[in-house]
Amino acid sequence: MRKIGSTQIADSAKILRWYLINEGIDTKVDELEENDCEIWVIHDKDVFRARALMEKFQNAENIEVYEEKATVGKKRWEKRVTELLKKRPIMVNARTQIFRRTVDSGSFLATYAFMAVSILFFLFQFVDRDRWLYRIFMISEDVYLSALGISAFREILSGEVWRLMTPIFIHTDFFHILFNMYWLSLFGKKIESQAGPWFLSFLVLAIAVPSNLAFYVVSGPLFGGMSGVVYGLFFFMWVYDRYKPGSRYFLDYHLFQFFVGFYVISWILSVFGFRIANTVHGIGALMGAVVGYLASGHHKVLRSHLRFNKSFFYNMLIGFVLILGGILTDVFTK
Repeated sequence: MRKIGSTQIADSAKILRWYLINEGIDTKVDELEENDCEIWVIHDKDVFRARALMEKFQNAENIEVYEEKATVGKKRWEKRVTELLKKRPIMVNARTQIFRRTVDSGSFLATYAFMAVSILFFLFQFVDRDRWLYRIFMISEDVYLSALGISAFREILSGEVWRLMTPIFIHTDFFHILFNMYWLSLFGKKIESQAGPWFLSFLVLAIAVPSNLAFYVVSGPLFGGMSGVVYGLFFFMWVYDRYKPGSRYFLDYHLFQFFVGFYVISWILSVFGFRIANTVHGIGALMGAVVGYLASGHHKVLRSHLRFNKSFFYNMLIGFVLILGGILTDVFTK
């Protein structure tokens, strides 16, 4: 690395640096005391050419031409840095991220609790001829709801706030509860073993409440099931795995294809009369993905980088289209 000159105008030094980079010469600027800036060339082979370009720059009458080239040079440099960051090896703290202590594999308290309430409710409905428990667990008993207003939330606004959560425990047939309990057991245990029962409980709450409210607004109170939570748990792990170095959820891509494919197939089934809460699935997946992304800490590390990430933008766009498709399906098939 060789020094090629200095200047007492910091802005001029920065323009010169980006201009030289645009010309293919790697350069750095050291800002010293009293606004004195030194210009350094990284590679010795570029020294003579850099000095010649620097002399032209200093003698130029029209600085705007160099400012335009400097802007291009800065963008090229940022693109190079971004590509290097992508290729950089991921540093993993083996002590905290690989050999960290996890929850006892035999004490999945939250997972078993959610499963137990669901199964007990399913069994109780066979002897509950008046459907007393079903009416308490519904988000609203106003099954004739035709237009939303403040009155639509009368039970919740009067203090029955559990209704925001309890529709997830309602299952009306054997296949419904079998399907949901299988995935809840699989995903719930994975998350609880890594993050503990309190986090899993928070995650289920964060998924259930928005997805239940969304379907209630779109299609009314006649719905229930754990499938929205299942979608949320899966996409929490899927997103967390991709943005958190050392994550150990290890989800197969075919599982991702299955859930997305089942979500789209459900639209078609809804058109043919099957009662499927597509909005619950879509909003549940969205909430799980959001919590997974925030929990990974990736938004803090590369916040400024995301605006240049086309892949991230396209994924967001595809997700938005899929969620909107589920909502519109429920609107037109209710």
